[in-house]
Amino acid sequence: MILGLDFWNSGALQNWVVAEWGRCLSNWKSRGQCTEFPGRQHPQYATHPNQNSRGLSSGVKYRGAQNVDVVGWSTLASYYPSCRSGGRAACASAFVAVAVRRAVAWHLTSKLKVFVCDCDQTLWGGVVGEDGVENLDMGGPHGMLQEKVSELQMQGRLVCLASRNDEADVFRVFDERAGCMKLRRSQLAAWQVHWGSKAASLRRLAAELHLGLDAFVFLDDNPGESECVRAALPEVLAVTVPGGNAEAFESLLRHHWALDLWQGSPATAEDLLRTQMYRENAQRKVVRRQAPSFEEYLRSLNLQVEMRSPETALEFARVTQLSQRSNKMNSTQLRFSSEAALREWVDVDGRWIIATWVSDRFGDYGLVGCALCSPGVDAVIVECFNLSCRVLHRGVEEALLRRVAEEAQDLGLDKVLVPLVETPRNKLMRDFLARVAAWAEVPCFTEGQPVAFGRSGARRGTMAPAMEVGAAKLRDLQGKLDAGGDEEGEGDEGGDDKTEIQETVKDGQEVSAGLVSEVPAVDWSAVLAKIAEVAEDIPVVHPCAIGGQGST
Repeated sequence: MILGLDFWNSGALQNWVVAEWGRCLSNWKSRGQCTEFPGRQHPQYATHPNQNSRGLSSGVKYRGAQNVDVVGWSTLASYYPSCRSGGRAACASAFVAVAVRRAVAWHLTSKLKVFVCDCDQTLWGGVVGEDGVENLDMGGPHGMLQEKVSELQMQGRLVCLASRNDEADVFRVFDERAGCMKLRRSQLAAWQVHWGSKAASLRRLAAELHLGLDAFVFLDDNPGESECVRAALPEVLAVTVPGGNAEAFESLLRHHWALDLWQGSPATAEDLLRTQMYRENAQRKVVRRQAPSFEEYLRSLNLQVEMRSPETALEFARVTQLSQRSNKMNSTQLRFSSEAALREWVDVDGRWIIATWVSDRFGDYGLVGCALCSPGVDAVIVECFNLSCRVLHRGVEEALLRRVAEEAQDLGLDKVLVPLVETPRNKLMRDFLARVAAWAEVPCFTEGQPVAFGRSGARRGTMAPAMEVGAAKLRDLQGKLDAGGDEEGEGDEGGDDKTEIQETVKDGQEVSAGLVSEVPAVDWSAVLAKIAEVAEDIPVVHPCAIGGQGST
């Protein structure tokens, strides 16, 4: 949705729009993406103070609301300088370009988690080995790129380096030029700085971070390096930055969809600490390699687990995020598109959420799991069991099931039912439940009776076979299972959750409680390429141009 209040000529009509905006926004916040363009004293409209003040008040009121992006005149003009003097046609064209680009990019940006930057002529101007640390250019487009990736890191993305250089020289730049760099060394999650190939560096980074290559964006000024990466690793989004052309470099930073800072939803506490978490995990791996056994390694971690209901908006946002991102340890693929959809689910039929926080001597994992529970006639139904693989094989999954059993008995219910929807990516969850069933000497979920779950408001939910275990038996679960392996749990929050969502739609019933509809088979990258192409001539960009030459 696009709202440009400055283009409403009728004062009465504008009053109605502003009044209705607040009432309607709650639905947009939970079900879509909205780009709002409030008045910001644009020179062309200086004679319309009523329009400017109303637009500004609406924008300020909803700034920071989930799925709402407020773009002021100054921001819009920074994207498209023609807005400064181009009149209404240029501004309307820019509105369309930004809003449509973001609406389309939303289908792609959620899977981009890692931004890997070259150093020389990319993060800074010059070559450190030839020009020296003190002579490198940290301003202009290089400073803009540093600022971009720094803000992306603060939103929860990971920033890495892949550079053909001496590592000591690169970190001398970060240490000795820290006062004029917008990207700090502490913001780097990992790096590959050597004289080998960039494709090999990206493979090593993916292995180190336990993330798929389709989560990576690679930025380099050398077209040859970018082409080599595209040929060797087609999953990676390789972006060639025009390091020798400041104007073209700045234009790319303003307009490339992958570098857009809009994320559509508030950053969670886990997002803000994500880089720190990955660096702490690197320390754990060192200790794991030195430990004589996996059991000894676990004892050395001093693991602490806290379980309770989520209370704050950020905690509900994190549970929503887990539902969207986790796949491997997700029992039913129950997805929520927004915090509002999650609250709508939990506020009926006596449902509740058991959220799980984990920490150890190296640091805090944050909120890493949850059980979405509802009361049945004589059993608690776990409508979704959801756990980040970062804490797998540490006993956390067993502890969460025990807590469900304890709360079932507190309610006077004798059984726990755990339905499971099989997908190609949740084998870890299936194997875990199979081990629980074998230990408890009960039929596995494949032989269980179907259980309904996922119903929310007018949505009827769906059915899936469930494992049934006595609550008293389940309370005795601690330490009784073979872990099924002794390796570190791999990351499970970087994959393309939309592919998984499509797998949860069966027989016309939507497993997602919200929530997220099936994504159409569209080549979004090609659409964005066309938008970038037509946006070069902003004064004549209009909605009909987006579909291609001659289309309507």
